[in-house]
Amino acid sequence: MNVAPESLGRSKDFVGPVTVNADVRTVATVAWPLPVERWQSRHEHISIDTTSPRTAMEMAPQAQRAAMSILGRLGLFIAKGCHVAKAWARPSHLPLHPTLARVRAARYGGDGMALYPDYPIRTSRLLLRPFTRGDVEAVYSYRRREDVARYLFDVPLSKEECALAVQQRISQVGLERLDDKIVLAVELAANSAVIGEVSLIWRSVDARQGEIGWIFDPAYQGHGYATEAADALLDLGFGPGDMHRIAARCDVRNSSSWRLMERLQMRREAHFRQHAIFKGEWDEEFVYAILWQEWQSLRAQMPEA
Repeated sequence: MNVAPESLGRSKDFVGPVTVNADVRTVATVAWPLPVERWQSRHEHISIDTTSPRTAMEMAPQAQRAAMSILGRLGLFIAKGCHVAKAWARPSHLPLHPTLARVRAARYGGDGMALYPDYPIRTSRLLLRPFTRGDVEAVYSYRRREDVARYLFDVPLSKEECALAVQQRISQVGLERLDDKIVLAVELAANSAVIGEVSLIWRSVDARQGEIGWIFDPAYQGHGYATEAADALLDLGFGPGDMHRIAARCDVRNSSSWRLMERLQMRREAHFRQHAIFKGEWDEEFVYAILWQEWQSLRAQMPEA
């Protein structure tokens, strides 16, 4: 189920072959806060970078990275109960979603916020956690498939390419600055099987914009796992992430992905027609989004646990 965006490779939640819906004729209503060159260059977070040097900060374990920076120190202070920075506060009438019970965020100076979740993030059936080197085989089992790569900028990956991709994702566990991304493995709590991945990208600091994406193993389609994982990621973005709007995107033909966005109560905001060349042909793309107040309203309607 490829999902859309940059989000983790063009349409990240690919849980199997999708059919072309020839009846889709939505008139574009563009409500996109980013310049054209930004949304046309989506999916970079999925590319495998073998050339640019990695800094010590990027390659260090999460706890070490946190200690290396002022942002990290603020986050650690808050985690220890030393509230030297103001954390996001949920309105009193809205209970904190169980998925975020152990997540903390710190606000600082002019650039916005630092977000380092306390992993794993748990849902009723899933664990969202950082990737490890031991995940290469699981990732290769679905990233080598033609149907998974169909709506991604990548072609099916070799095992060596999967190893590089996993290595890159290991350090993508927090948000400190513009275009940082959190990329997490989605694991079944029942048997520890890795069934896919989800991503959250910080798209605009001033406007507090985020973007989500996903890729799932088609073998696990039809069980609601993608919805459950994406729902938790929206909680992360709108809760501790203090984002105002979160978007997602996908190829128009990727009905599995845009239907997932609709299950999340996201709104279709744009239909870009022939706006780019994708794998040798004209690309058409849907953009969906949801606002913080809309997500808050949905959470208020949830029965208390």
